[in-house]
Amino acid sequence: MKLKSNIYAFIFIGLVAAVVACGHRAPDTRLTQAERLMEEHPDSALEILEAIPADSLRSRADRAAYALLYTQALDKNHLDPTDDSLMTVALTYYEDCGDRARLTLCHYYQGIVRQYNRNYPQAIVSFFKAKQMAEEDDDMFRAGMACRGISDIYMECFNAADELTFARKEYEYIHKSGRQPYLNYSLNDLGRAVYNNRNFDEAIRISEQLVDSAVKSEDYYLYNEALRLKGLSLIEKTLYKEACPIFTEICSGRFPGTRDSLDLSRILVEINKPNEAKLLLDKISDNYDKPLRNLINYKIYKNLGQYDKALLELEYTDRVCDNYYLTAIDYNLSTSLTHYLETDKELTKSKLKNSRFLIWIIILSSIIIFSTTTYIILILYRRQKRLTEEKVRFASQLQEELSQSREDNTNSVSIIKSLMSTKYELLEQLCGIVLTSNDTKTARRKIADTVTKLIDDLSIQSEKITELENYVDSLYGNIFTDFRNDLPSLKEADYRLYLFSVLRLSNTTIQLLLKEDKMMSVYNRKKRLKEKIRQLDEAKSKRYLVYFI
Repeated sequence: MKLKSNIYAFIFIGLVAAVVACGHRAPDTRLTQAERLMEEHPDSALEILEAIPADSLRSRADRAAYALLYTQALDKNHLDPTDDSLMTVALTYYEDCGDRARLTLCHYYQGIVRQYNRNYPQAIVSFFKAKQMAEEDDDMFRAGMACRGISDIYMECFNAADELTFARKEYEYIHKSGRQPYLNYSLNDLGRAVYNNRNFDEAIRISEQLVDSAVKSEDYYLYNEALRLKGLSLIEKTLYKEACPIFTEICSGRFPGTRDSLDLSRILVEINKPNEAKLLLDKISDNYDKPLRNLINYKIYKNLGQYDKALLELEYTDRVCDNYYLTAIDYNLSTSLTHYLETDKELTKSKLKNSRFLIWIIILSSIIIFSTTTYIILILYRRQKRLTEEKVRFASQLQEELSQSREDNTNSVSIIKSLMSTKYELLEQLCGIVLTSNDTKTARRKIADTVTKLIDDLSIQSEKITELENYVDSLYGNIFTDFRNDLPSLKEADYRLYLFSVLRLSNTTIQLLLKEDKMMSVYNRKKRLKEKIRQLDEAKSKRYLVYFI
């Protein structure tokens, strides 16, 4: 009897803990606001999340929501989430509570984090879990995104056949969801997988379809990707003259990449323009895609009749490529996936076996809860008089605390007034223009001119920009001057983008100061600049990226 009583006690404690852990306490309003902005304005969501102090999240629910939302915001802002511990917090909580929608998201973003950390075996398991749950819940969009993650991993590991399989599933699922622009980009992923499987005619057909979609939606980044897919397919078909104008357009367009310049250099060699190819190649950093660079050098030297140099370049290319491919295919994806499927099968069997036992546990627990509730009610009734006296004492104490609160509020008001006077100095200057002008229209024009001049000064290389650069250098150990010296070939807009990011300006403000038409242009420029920073040595890359939000 004593043993049975202990068992019942443990069951009761477990149920109470589950109720407390997954209680229906109202979520933090800041987290709710960030979640609402996540799809349309991920930059604003990230700003809200970064402003939340870690120690202000009291409940498990809030900490789990923050971990998921913060990882999601980093990914949507192209900031490469790498902290797997955050997703462990979120996964543990949502598994306990049975929130399948958020649990699916957790598995998906855990796959994203592990993929960024190049932990491909575990990443692919996370994506498969997300895919399986999304299929069971008929969530076609999330199932398609999980397939996209799986396809990307197979691509990075040079498994073209499986890459194509899951790229087709990605397109199928997202086509059913009907969500744009994800549908267009899933077609682009399919085109890439078809190209990697050397079906170049099909890749060209898909690229032409993508060009039409990109023009209709005015998606210049997608247009660029479609042109690149077509140009690479033409190169593989040895149609270099047809590929040349495509890569010329890409390199002179809005989203040129270093790899595009290398491909154009390669084309120039193939159409018997080695000197032009050499001039273009010399403008590209030696650290970028060395195997392809050495292959182009080999073709240039061979074309110029310098066979000794050509042989050296070819030997280096073979050696580097061998090491690279051996590293990439060394990930044991099949074993990890097989282990996951076997484990999942055993888990299902265990759940079926224990279902009857769980039913009895629930019945017994209900009886215990009913008995305990009755006992508690009796105790509360007997303690009613004593609680009444405690409430009276509490009311007296509350009166004293209210008096102290009034004094604290008086001090807070004086601090707020001081902050407001500092923050609105520019507003007072503009109002001064109105007071000193007899004509309201003239005053408005002067105000508009003042604000416009301020924005223009921050939109070009001006004295104000120089002041900001000097200010950033003084705060962060000459970082901006070093950034210019290490990346001397960037456009001025890229330098200003980095400067404004170090100053923690929002993406909306940066869009205004860079005079970009769309927010997507700021995201794409940030992504390209980050790629160029990563081409530097590791120490410099880490130094610059830590301030680049």
